[in-house]
Amino acid sequence: MLQNDVNKTDGSAQQPRLSFGYLYDFRNPEQWRRPWNALYEETLDVVAWSETAGFRGAWVPEHHGADDGYMPTPNLALAAMAARTTTIGIGAAVGRRRRRRSDSSPGWPQVRSG
Repeated sequence: MLQNDVNKTDGSAQQPRLSFGYLYDFRNPEQWRRPWNALYEETLDVVAWSETAGFRGAWVPEHHGADDGYMPTPNLALAAMAARTTTIGIGAAVGRRRRRRSDSSPGWPQVRSG
């Protein structure tokens, strides 16, 4: 993510800075399946570490109906991430669904915050 910053002292624009974020999907595929609490604990440890390593963003997707735990409840994961961090931006990376002619459900708007 590129970020434009304004100099706080004189209001002049500074060069855009490159910062890094990470998407955590909390997946637990069958071939590497392990206890869910261990997976979540390790992932939250990595989120906390990434903040100390200088990452500026942490996102989770939203995806329903996957057998491997592919993040059906991003708000709960974001709350757990917020409890373990203090400065990193967190948010849900929700993409718009592609519509087919036979698909009558509405697409979701693209949202990304952090």
